[in-house]
Amino acid sequence: MSIGLAAGERGSPVTAVSPAEFGRRYGIGPHKVLSLIAAGVIRAIDCRSPGSTRPRWRITQAAIEAFERSRASQPEPMPTRPRKLAKGYTRYFEGRTS
Repeated sequence: MSIGLAAGERGSPVTAVSPAEFGRRYGIGPHKVLSLIAAGVIRAIDCRSPGSTRPRWRITQAAIEAFERSRASQPEPMPTRPRKLAKGYTRYFEGRTS
């Protein structure tokens, strides 16, 4: 669905998907998508007609990319190895930070 022009762009419409289409893409139900929109996890545009009380949400490609970035897995940081002490030194107080 084309919903208008993106900010700063001329002649290229912004494509958006409905919550049902978004749910099919990620294997979740449309009600889950609506709850993610209500929680602010997914940014969406309300395209309802003036005077209508029922929201008609559309999710832009930029919002989809932001959602994917926020939910992408990050590699675990490598654990740091304990430092070796120089010869002749003894560590008397293991675990104390001060």
